[in-house]
Amino acid sequence: MKVHTVLMFVILLFAVSTSATFALVRPIVFPVQGEYSFQNDYADPRGGGMRKHLGNDIIAKKMTPVVSTVDGVITFIAIPEASWGYALTIRDADGYQYHYIHLNNDTPGTDDGKGGEANAYAPGLHRGSVVTKGQLLGWVGDSGNAEATVSHLHFEIQAPSGEYPNPYDSLVAASGNKAQGV
Repeated sequence: MKVHTVLMFVILLFAVSTSATFALVRPIVFPVQGEYSFQNDYADPRGGGMRKHLGNDIIAKKMTPVVSTVDGVITFIAIPEASWGYALTIRDADGYQYHYIHLNNDTPGTDDGKGGEANAYAPGLHRGSVVTKGQLLGWVGDSGNAEATVSHLHFEIQAPSGEYPNPYDSLVAASGNKAQGV
C-alpha cells in the first residue's frame, strides 16, 4: 500500500509540474507605445486546438511603435519573413527571453504584404544588437500566419529554464494596471 501511495504521489507531482504554468512578474516596459488593448489569452487553443497560445496578443493599429521591454541583446531576428511573420527575440541579463511576433509586413497604409524589413524593424537592428528599455524595435502588424487577423503584437516571455510563463501579469504591471479586454 505504501509503494502504491508513493507511486501515485510521484505520478500526480509529474502531471502537475509538466502542465502547470507559473506566475511571474518581470520588471518590463510595456512593448507597445500608443493605444492598445489586451486580455489574458495565454493557453487559448491555436491551430485548430493542436497547440496552446504561449503569449498574449496586444491589439493595436498597424504601424504602432513596438519597443524593447528590457535592456538586452537581440538573439533572433526573422529575415526574410518567416511563416509566423516578422519576429525578434531579446535576451536580458537574467537569461529571460522576450519574443515579439507578427511585426508589420505591409507598405504603410496598405495590407499588401510588401513592406519588407524596412517596415517591420527599426533601422540598424540585427542579431547581436544591444538594445535598451523603451528603444524602438519595429511596428505592430499582421505578418505571417496572422494575415487573416487584426493587427497585433504577439508577446511571449521565456524563462531561462525554457518554460513559457504567462506574460499577462507582467504586461498588466507595465501598463500601470490598465489591462483591457478585447
